[in-house]
Amino acid sequence: MFRAALAALFVLALVGCHNPGRPQFTVFFTNDLGTHLESDRNGRGGLARIAYLVKQAKAENPHTILLDAGDMAVGTAFGTETRGESVFRVMNAAGYDAATFGNHEFDLGAEQAKRYQEIAKFPLIACNIRDRESKPFAQEYAIFQIGEVRVGVIGVANPKTPGLVEPSAVSELKFLPAEGEVRRVQNDLAGQADLFIVLSHQGLKQDLYFAYHVTG
Repeated sequence: MFRAALAALFVLALVGCHNPGRPQFTVFFTNDLGTHLESDRNGRGGLARIAYLVKQAKAENPHTILLDAGDMAVGTAFGTETRGESVFRVMNAAGYDAATFGNHEFDLGAEQAKRYQEIAKFPLIACNIRDRESKPFAQEYAIFQIGEVRVGVIGVANPKTPGLVEPSAVSELKFLPAEGEVRRVQNDLAGQADLFIVLSHQGLKQDLYFAYHVTG
């Protein structure tokens, strides 16, 4: 859905840099992988390269995590032939620590999205998806002890997902507005995390709005 550099790898946050008295950690993230597991024709991207870079970073600083912000499962013939499952097996090997659901994770229906949860050895998180019984569809958050810092990573799926996929694919699910759900999780985790990262797949415009209106 959202344009992104092919398998782009970014440093999301470096806490306390230039201050040796404060805890430091590094967060890498990717988004919109779209099953582009290999480098493109110009040699850019590819999960093997990402895995190598993150392995190097963790060797230099073990206080490092790797996240993905969704839309992993659909995009290439490689993904199509394996119903999107291949990317999660490769992400396991690459050492991902957590990811959130993008809208394309539901292209083949909620049951296949559940299948991705079974394959992934890292948590697939989203705090704003409910099933027909109003129970959470997925793990809502993950907490990482990174050195001295407890980092709570809260997943946010796109509330507009039902309009971005075949309606029958998610007919039994509800995608809730993110702001209230993130605040709820923050309250639930009071005292359990020193800071929060919101791993969101709402789109740049909505995420910028969200960042300005949610504190903590």
